[in-house]
Amino acid sequence: MSLPETASPQGTTTVLRTVGEATIRNRDYGDAPYLIPGLLYFGATVIYADGGLGKTVFAHALEHHLAYGRPFGGWVTDQRHRCLVVSLEDDERQVAERSFRLMPSGGLDTDGRQDVTDAPDWHDMIEHSFYVAGDDFDRRLDNLRLHLTAEAEAGRPFSYVRIDTYGDFVGGRPRDTNAYEWDKRCTTRMNKLALQFGISIVLIHHTNKKGEWNGSEGIRGGVTTLAALERSTEHPDDEAVLRTDKIRVAAPFAYALRKSESGVWEFTEDVRPTEVELQGMSRSCFNILTRGGAMSRQELSRQFTVPVNQNSLQVCLSRLKKKGILSFTQGQWRVAQLRVDEGRLPRKCNADCGEPL
Repeated sequence: MSLPETASPQGTTTVLRTVGEATIRNRDYGDAPYLIPGLLYFGATVIYADGGLGKTVFAHALEHHLAYGRPFGGWVTDQRHRCLVVSLEDDERQVAERSFRLMPSGGLDTDGRQDVTDAPDWHDMIEHSFYVAGDDFDRRLDNLRLHLTAEAEAGRPFSYVRIDTYGDFVGGRPRDTNAYEWDKRCTTRMNKLALQFGISIVLIHHTNKKGEWNGSEGIRGGVTTLAALERSTEHPDDEAVLRTDKIRVAAPFAYALRKSESGVWEFTEDVRPTEVELQGMSRSCFNILTRGGAMSRQELSRQFTVPVNQNSLQVCLSRLKKKGILSFTQGQWRVAQLRVDEGRLPRKCNADCGEPL
């Protein structure tokens, strides 16, 4: 059997295209390319959450930031990025309702200017598609690729794509493929598509009954970032945390969120991500130590507004230490170093400079 041959840059015939490690070491690759530093990098990102938690509204707020400059946590930008939303569960009415929740009427220069937005040559900064032609995943992905290519060639490139949801876009798994192989193949292809175009693709995904992403470990293996949007255990309607399960190109992140009066998740530094994930005595201990610094168990118990059982407090502290949330040295309890700076928003500009504000 003959092997396929490709021509190398040196003109010799070879099967593999290679690059030397010494060459790699001498190249300056810089920081990993991103749209939002510390949050959204080039490649495919899966955001998964329980149904009804608000992951689509959260993603829509992210898109308003990229396309229209809406404030978003600690990030600001004077750049504008074109966004494509492939939403297979939505319709125009639902998009309109969310959009006005995020930005009231009059927030855009084009509000009330139907003569502008209905013009044949009008192209918005956020485009929505509610259907992608194709009987299977490969055809749908090819059609997405064709659209990205056409818009780029027309001078209107997209920087961001949201696919909502991953399961709807990928479709059913072929009978002769196991779950891991299928998820790995689909996510890897979407990740490579994003890197090829130099964009971010966000895949909205549901959780299963265990609260984990719905699917196999192949999802984790194929994407650049895998992040969970999780409810607070003590205030499930008002607090949440966005935390990475995996990220290839940067340090893991965790950010706390609170729901605004309009029902939109907004980043906050008033609480820490770990605090959001705890409840009862555990949350109180973490809260006291975060604000008051290291202290003994006796000192800690005096900070509670009501008397606490010393045995229960010791069990609680030991459990938090086992989870890596607290540490115990020289007779004092303190917040573990990894949790000290957790949840602080990177006060950076989204422009290429990446400099602190």
